[in-house]
Amino acid sequence: MRTDRALTRYILALLLRSRVVALLAAGGGLYLATALVLTELTPGTERRTFFDLAYLGLEWLAVLVPVLGSTVLQVQEFDQRTLWLVLVRPPTRGGYARARVLAVAAASWVVLGPVALGLAVLTTAMRGWPEPSFLPVVLACALESLVVAALACLWTFATTSYLTAFLVQCGTVAVGYASPLLPALAQRVPLAALKGPILALYWVAPHLAGFAVREFTVAPEGWYLAWLTGYAVCYAAVIGSVAALVASRREP
Repeated sequence: MRTDRALTRYILALLLRSRVVALLAAGGGLYLATALVLTELTPGTERRTFFDLAYLGLEWLAVLVPVLGSTVLQVQEFDQRTLWLVLVRPPTRGGYARARVLAVAAASWVVLGPVALGLAVLTTAMRGWPEPSFLPVVLACALESLVVAALACLWTFATTSYLTAFLVQCGTVAVGYASPLLPALAQRVPLAALKGPILALYWVAPHLAGFAVREFTVAPEGWYLAWLTGYAVCYAAVIGSVAALVASRREP
């Protein structure tokens, strides 16, 4: 356990020192400033427009940081050989995989935290404390980043090609957002042989659309947030275990 914590801190430090994560953090702040300017184009609904744009930015950060962060780690592992320097030491490959999932998720939270704080400060300065859905949106984005981090690490362990891993990660995210449409697609598909695989994809794919609480007309209730938390933790744990299995079978 102590070794896993040390590995997590080591990988997190690698991510936070990378230019990609720094650019995403700076881009988040710039996005908030841009959203604040764009609200002037919608007189009478400035506050609503600002929240819609800011929540969308938070959700994209929750996806982009894990995907790009995992790609950065993959480049470092193969180009700079950081992976083999770690794996020849006492930590197991499975331990490294678990630490990597947690570190990528933690990097997302480190980026999301200041951006969410900046959002709260801006809205408080504008017209009082943020609306009731503010904290649920931030929590949902943090949980979504955990799920995406587990998936991103799985695909980077499963392939040695940076481009392939990146494209598969993007495709997985796209399927996750479209997952509510899969049951209807299975019913309408003309080939009966495709119905089973489509339904199987529905149950296996991450239900990322459920984390988009910014689209709710009212703030989500506590039971829904508890369900999201349980789903994110369990899904990330399962995918992280698969990632650890894949990493343990990788040839050096």
